[in-house]
Amino acid sequence: MNAPIPLVAGRAVDVAAMEEELRRLWRDTGEGGGGRGMMRACVLNLIIMSEKAWVQEGSHGSPDVEPDDRELTDLVAAITSEHPCRVIRVDARPQAPSSHLQAFLSAFCRRPAGSERQVCCEQITLMAAGEAAIHLHGTLAALLAEDLPVFLWWRGRPPFGSHRLGRLADLADRLILDTASVGDDLETLVDLAAWSGGAGDGAAAGDLAWRRLTHWREATAALFDPPAQRPLLTAVRGLDLRWNAAAGHPGRGQALYLAGWLAARLGWRTRPATVHATGDDLSLEMDAGTHVVKVRVQRGEEGDPSLSLAMGAHEHPPATARIGPGEAPWAELSLPGQPLWRWPGQPGVTGTAALLARELEFPQADPVFATALARAGELAKLWRRLASGGNSDRRP
Repeated sequence: MNAPIPLVAGRAVDVAAMEEELRRLWRDTGEGGGGRGMMRACVLNLIIMSEKAWVQEGSHGSPDVEPDDRELTDLVAAITSEHPCRVIRVDARPQAPSSHLQAFLSAFCRRPAGSERQVCCEQITLMAAGEAAIHLHGTLAALLAEDLPVFLWWRGRPPFGSHRLGRLADLADRLILDTASVGDDLETLVDLAAWSGGAGDGAAAGDLAWRRLTHWREATAALFDPPAQRPLLTAVRGLDLRWNAAAGHPGRGQALYLAGWLAARLGWRTRPATVHATGDDLSLEMDAGTHVVKVRVQRGEEGDPSLSLAMGAHEHPPATARIGPGEAPWAELSLPGQPLWRWPGQPGVTGTAALLARELEFPQADPVFATALARAGELAKLWRRLASGGNSDRRP
């Protein structure tokens, strides 16, 4: 299948007359197809929100001149090849002193292999400043394709706690961000967990940083697939997680996601009085019911195992499980007196377009992610407070 290309470049349109502009777009697109025929397709709405600092008046122009637009255009092309949708790209500068709203229309089309007919979807680009950027809720609501899921992808850190985010999230079924791409991943995890916990029936949270961990979670689960190895899960005594900013390693926030995921699935509870933290390391104990699990999250060296588990009774040599770094992380299980068991691993999804495309398959909340986020947010809150000199015996 051919990748979609922008068939009609972004042209300025009247926001108030968008339906007429869309009809004109598809009339022009059909005429530009060389008579081969065109089919308009849309299975969801994707709002891509980018908030930027205001620099100077008059900085808005055609979206084609934005320095990062080509990368985003390529990403939209990749997304629409898997999920034909109405894309609404928003370039917002809410701090600008004057109000400004400009709209552009584009069409993305592809021709499936062996077909003369093009499959097309539309993109609406909004350039908003000042009051127009602050009060986008009504404008966006009128632009959505009706009766279809709405995904809001917020590039960068959302303004948690703001009326602006609340109104926009009310439009969406899902709010997606990438905590690994923001400056302070711990702060963003804390805020995302708090927002998700109070969202009620609002947009369900999603995180591309969590989605990148799929192959680590699969590798971990693979070690305990054989029925004879499953009892080891109830005998975990130690969990060691190594984070690193290098490619192929989980980041600091992602290490907390892995800790939160295991804690939630295995029923471990944090013992707040045992938590110790520095800027790079976190150590604590978790109550597993019958015993205590010692957990450490620390900065590792490139090539270190990303995740290690020690299992078994204290009076016997432990069984150990290790999950390696890389795009296809290996997993190995060492049992006393038995040959090493190794799982080679499979390459995971890593690119932003592929990760986002995967998120778009789920218009509803993911309960596994929700519980992992809640536990990761709890750990991130403890880490931030203690690393800044807080008291370890206070509950978050």
